[in-house]
Amino acid sequence: PDLYLVLDLPVEEGLGRKSGEGAGDRIEREGAPFLSRVREGYGRLAREEPRAHLIPASGDPETVQAAIRRVLGERFPETFPGAEV
Repeated sequence: PDLYLVLDLPVEEGLGRKSGEGAGDRIEREGAPFLSRVREGYGRLAREEPRAHLIPASGDPETVQAAIRRVLGERFPETFPGAEV
């Protein structure tokens, strides 16, 4: 891929956003310690891989979308000419 977008969200916030009261999927059932290690791994990818970009995902959907559009506009201005930069 030309670009990896890593949407970063604290584990507890992500679990709080989970819809429904069910047991969750296989990954969610692994618990917070596992999810924290997964988050750390993606954070490392974003720091070490030049094609990866970390997007804070704690904001409201419009804020996260604007951050994504900024990155897309910076990386691919010919494809996203009107993106906020």
